[in-house]
Amino acid sequence: MIREALDRRAIALAAGGSVTLLILVLRPGVLHAEVEQAIAGLGEANAAWLWLAATCFLAALVCSAAAWRAAIGEIDRAEAAARYAVGSLVNSFVPAHAGEAVRLALFARAVPDGRMRTAAKALARVGIARIALSGVLLLATVRPWALALLALVPLFGRVVTWIGVATAARVLAASAAAAAVGIHSPFLTALLVVPAIDAAALIPLTPGNIGMKSGAIALALQSQGVDVTTALSSGIAFHALETVVGIAFGASGVVYLTRVPVPRWAIAAAAGVVAALFGATVLV
Repeated sequence: MIREALDRRAIALAAGGSVTLLILVLRPGVLHAEVEQAIAGLGEANAAWLWLAATCFLAALVCSAAAWRAAIGEIDRAEAAARYAVGSLVNSFVPAHAGEAVRLALFARAVPDGRMRTAAKALARVGIARIALSGVLLLATVRPWALALLALVPLFGRVVTWIGVATAARVLAASAAAAAVGIHSPFLTALLVVPAIDAAALIPLTPGNIGMKSGAIALALQSQGVDVTTALSSGIAFHALETVVGIAFGASGVVYLTRVPVPRWAIAAAAGVVAALFGATVLV
C-alpha cells in the first residue's frame, strides 16, 4: 500500500530535499552555528508548556480523525481514529504525503461499498476546510476582527466544525511551543505559524517534511522580528513534538487495527512511564 503511494519522482524529491537540508545545516558558515544554538536553547524550554503543546497536538489529531469520520459516514469512532492515526504514522517517515494515500485506502475499506471515490471526497472536503481556516488565521494577523469569522464555522456542518476545533488545537499547540522558548505574544505568533506550516506541507520534499516545517516556522517568526536562534528553537520544538505525538498516535492505531492483544499491565506501565516523565520534567 505504501509502495504504491510512492514513485521515483517522490523518492528523488525526498533525496534532494534531504541532501539540501544536510548541506544547509552541516556546511560551515551556513546556519550551522544558529542550529547548534537553537538546539542548545531547547534545554532551557519550559517543560510545562511543551507538555501542553503535545496534548494539544494529540487533540488536533483526534479532531481531524473525527472530521474524516463525519465526511465518510457513520463508522465506529475508534475505527476512524485508528485509520487516521496510521496515516499520521506513515507521514512521519515517508515523503510525498504517502500517509494521505494510506488513509484513503483504509477509510475506503470502512465504507460499506468500499468505494475509493467516497474517501477521496472526504479528503477533498477536509483539505478545503483546512485551507479556508488557515486563510482566516493569516488574515487575523493583520485584521484581528477576522477571528470572529470562526463563530460561523458550525454553520458549515460537522466536517468544517471538527476541522475548526482541530485548527484551534493546533493554534494552542503553536502558542504553547512559542511560550516554551520565551517568545513574546505567543498567540499572535501562532496565528502566523499555523498557516506557514500548511504552506510548507504543500512541498513535501523530505521524509516527515523534516526541515521544511521547522524552516517555515523560523522564517515566519523572523518576519515578525524574532531572532534567528529563538525562531529556529521554536520551529525545531514544534516539529519534534508534532512528530513524537504523531508516531505515538499512529502506533496505537496500528495496534488497534491489527487487533494485537495488549495486556492490562502493559497499559498501566505505559501510563506510569508517562506520569513519571511528566513529573520529572514539570514537577521536579
